[in-house]
Amino acid sequence: MAKHPVGKYLRLELTHNDNDLLIYVVKGSRIEDMPPDEDEDYPGEMHLAMPKMNRELDAELARLLEDASGGDVIVIICAADSVFEHGFSQVRALRK
Repeated sequence: MAKHPVGKYLRLELTHNDNDLLIYVVKGSRIEDMPPDEDEDYPGEMHLAMPKMNRELDAELARLLEDASGGDVIVIICAADSVFEHGFSQVRALRK
């Protein structure tokens, strides 16, 4: 049985390279598992990643942070509990 329920997520507002971003790490396997995006403060593009392994998540997160512009939303959807936990930790560490 899964440790984390589908739809559980971390939502983090972050300034990276002078760009205000909104980052979600979502437990699930499809875009529909993501919470509704109703935040008007982030009208930019949505960047999506669906990593299957921790090292893939690390590479995708680094790429997405570099590609994102102010107002963009980054969504990382993780099917495996271990990848979700790793993504949760990596994104929370960005806050510091």
